[in-house]
Amino acid sequence: MNQPIDVVEITRIDLERLGKTIYPEQKEMITPMFEALQKKGIVFVGQGPPGMGKTYVVAGVTKALVQQGKRVCIAVPSYAHLKDVMGKHLSDLGVEYATMRGLSALTENEGCPLLKGKLPTPIFCSDMKGASTGPMADKCKTIECAVRREQKRASEAKVVLTVFHKLIYKPSLLKDFDVIIFDESHGLETALRNARIIKVRRSDVLKMSDLFPQHKNVFDKVIASLDRLASRHKEEVPATFVERQVIEPLKGIIGDIQENMRRLEEAGKSGDEDLVNAYYSLYWSVNSLERLDQHRFVYHNEAVLGIPLRITFKPFQNMSSTRENSIALISATIESPRFHANDSGFQFHTIAPPIQIESSRLVETRYRKRPIFGLIDGPILKKDLSDMPTYFLAREEANYIIGSIVPLFKYPALILCRNGEDANSIATHLINIREIKDRLYIFEDEDTKLELDAIETKLNNMIENGRNIIVTTAASRLWEGANVRGLRFLVIDALPYASPQSYEKFETTAWGTWRTSKTFRFMIRKLQQGVGRLIRTDKDPWGLVTVVDGRFNAQWGTIRSVLPSYLKDPRILKFVTRKKLKDELTAAISKLEKGEFPAI
Repeated sequence: MNQPIDVVEITRIDLERLGKTIYPEQKEMITPMFEALQKKGIVFVGQGPPGMGKTYVVAGVTKALVQQGKRVCIAVPSYAHLKDVMGKHLSDLGVEYATMRGLSALTENEGCPLLKGKLPTPIFCSDMKGASTGPMADKCKTIECAVRREQKRASEAKVVLTVFHKLIYKPSLLKDFDVIIFDESHGLETALRNARIIKVRRSDVLKMSDLFPQHKNVFDKVIASLDRLASRHKEEVPATFVERQVIEPLKGIIGDIQENMRRLEEAGKSGDEDLVNAYYSLYWSVNSLERLDQHRFVYHNEAVLGIPLRITFKPFQNMSSTRENSIALISATIESPRFHANDSGFQFHTIAPPIQIESSRLVETRYRKRPIFGLIDGPILKKDLSDMPTYFLAREEANYIIGSIVPLFKYPALILCRNGEDANSIATHLINIREIKDRLYIFEDEDTKLELDAIETKLNNMIENGRNIIVTTAASRLWEGANVRGLRFLVIDALPYASPQSYEKFETTAWGTWRTSKTFRFMIRKLQQGVGRLIRTDKDPWGLVTVVDGRFNAQWGTIRSVLPSYLKDPRILKFVTRKKLKDELTAAISKLEKGEFPAI
């Protein structure tokens, strides 16, 4: 019989060896998380405020699970988080681990021997069954390369560290583990949703047509079918039309296209990244539609979209498939444990009693150094299409307020906007302010294929070069967990209510009561994530938040009911008038710079 394991004591000893203290919040989460993960088919949801040490909780629980003989996979949003955060914390506690990366994370000295040391694309280094070249291909079985070495280490390790997209796009990896832990799991829903919605874009078909004229006849027919859908002016598309006019024609040539692209790369004529992405978008669409009746199809922005009736984390698509693993979702921004488990793709798992930490200690030690100011008489930034003049007036007022307070800060500042239109309006106003125009940087990445690491690097390079007033949108991947160095000031313009796309009505979980709707939950999540940008490391000792939108005050009763204590404590939050805002911020900055608390 296995001896009982005291996970809290194990973690305490390790932390004391490092000269650290185990916090009450960590103790509160460690034991129930460990106990929940003893049972298969369970999803444990743990929420704790930024700064409570959740990563050490994950590391401590992982160490105890390994002592029980379990194999554990830990997935994080980015490679920077993998190496600098989770990897470091595992090493601190003496947990040995292997990494499982995608090809995009390979360094220049980890190129493919068959390509004379060049970095391969996923088309050439394919892990698909029957691939001509790749880690499992006959041609590569005797080749010693970075990919094969990493796969071998991962297959032998008790703990494997990877990123979300690796598991989303290759879910068969999950069967090798007893426990899968998703850290910073608030980013999982968006990543999963983007992968599960099938997209056949007209632009991708055109790219392939230009490269492969031998299949021009097929591509022309598919493009003609897409154009015919555009002329219908109807949103929903019959599944039979998609199957016969789009998917089946592409399915007949996609294998030949893949082999031709692989040969071009082998000959040293590798296509650019956009071309590879276009191919994979079509490949994924063609091979994901195993059951058409599980999707609703719409025509949207020159593309056919296949919306799954349920967005699940494959292979957990029914109750019986959940019996092999247990899951943990750990994040600072979870509005509802059940909704979070469902949105992350684990609808069929049994949810364990969740843990949501409310920490008075952190309110006192950290959050009082990050006060939040709202406006009693702020402009109401609701966009009512039937009364746009009123909105435009409010938009001008908001721009003026932002322009009056941003120059107060010599530190990096982040301005969160609802969408690109608002961001451009604010930037147009700010660029005319002499003292800040050279510091302004509009960060647009809504349609980028950049990974989170690349986004983080790009932003921090801009900050180092003096462009440290960043204007971005709620749709930006920045909110998935990027560390913005030295950030001190967050301005939330309009509350980040997402305007639901019309096609979202085909998702069975998209709508509900106002408090449970995706629109409201998205706003609450982005609000919390924005504040979380100010608490990434101990090198970021303080910060300030200003919410310009008057709806923050007007809807405070509803908003307050779902916020954690560290965002609604009266010692942290203060509503003021526009007239007093600048003086209040100036006084708070002076106190914070001197290390005087409370700041409000």
